[in-house]
Amino acid sequence: MSINLLKSLIRCRSIHLDGTPLISCCFRGMKTWETDTRKLMYERSRDIDAITHPKRHQREWRNWNYKGELYAFIKRYGEDLPLDRLRVAFVDASLKEVNEENRVQWGVGDLVGNDFEHNAKLSQEGQEILSDFTKKYLRYFLPRVPENCIHAVEQFILSNGSLSTIGHALGCNFLIMSPHVDPPETMVASSVKALISLLAQNNGDHHCRKFIIDLIMPFLADKDLMHIWNFDNPQIVLNKILSNDHLPSYEPRLLRETGRNTVLSCYVVGLYVDKKFIGSSPGESIEIAEEMAAYDALRRFFGLTPGKVIFKFGKNAYNLDYESKKDEHPSFSEWKLSLFEENGRRSSGKKLASSMQ
Repeated sequence: MSINLLKSLIRCRSIHLDGTPLISCCFRGMKTWETDTRKLMYERSRDIDAITHPKRHQREWRNWNYKGELYAFIKRYGEDLPLDRLRVAFVDASLKEVNEENRVQWGVGDLVGNDFEHNAKLSQEGQEILSDFTKKYLRYFLPRVPENCIHAVEQFILSNGSLSTIGHALGCNFLIMSPHVDPPETMVASSVKALISLLAQNNGDHHCRKFIIDLIMPFLADKDLMHIWNFDNPQIVLNKILSNDHLPSYEPRLLRETGRNTVLSCYVVGLYVDKKFIGSSPGESIEIAEEMAAYDALRRFFGLTPGKVIFKFGKNAYNLDYESKKDEHPSFSEWKLSLFEENGRRSSGKKLASSMQ
């Protein structure tokens, strides 16, 4: 072998022949930029001789310690649960499709047969606990919104997409025992709900609520509740609410406009009732601006403006009286401005002025 060929082999990080690694080593003489570049190219599977490797779960590595992972997971959030019960929260029913040899390798070899305990029952109980507390929590901090909004936001929190995002942030996806390398959203959401049920069983409802307040409810912190609610025909809804208080329909007025008959046209429409301003919004056409102005008026009526939607988390929210919010809020067909007045006999102008505060 010539000296030049030997030098070229030494400088290569990995050399493959027909897909088989021939040399795989790293030498001190390689430049830093070359090491980083080759590593990045290998990870992106763009190197000329790189082999695309199948994605592997952490449990397939030699140093995988499932009990240690469970212990670290629960201590990370300051909880205290027996590990044998905690493991059930992450065992999916699909694990019965895995053979016994792989179960032993993954650290769940004692789960034999098809009748082992999985998290289906815990997940159902956790969903009921989360649903009940979520509605009370929302009614407490959103006292003016109709029950339709409470239901829509509750369904958003309980959706597989939301709970899956929360579960990935908590690290639940690495602990789920199933044949999948990347558990689907339904599995991750089920593990989060099972964990909530397990906390309620072992540590009590009050402690479980602390967990929900700290780790589930902050998911709403940067969300626009009107976008989550996303109801249609805001003009009809607004007129219905005004008629419930025996008020006339709103009157749209064009406040400002610019760029008429151009692609950059903008119109600002305001809505008035009895000469009282109730909302406004811009739009690329007068019809769109009026529709968005109706959304703005409803946002003001329901207290969903950015300055009024203030959720509390942590210690400030632990000991609040959520049990007083068991009763449902009025729906669209029953919602009135006078329900939130100190005196329901006020004039219509004073009602509207008070609702804008």
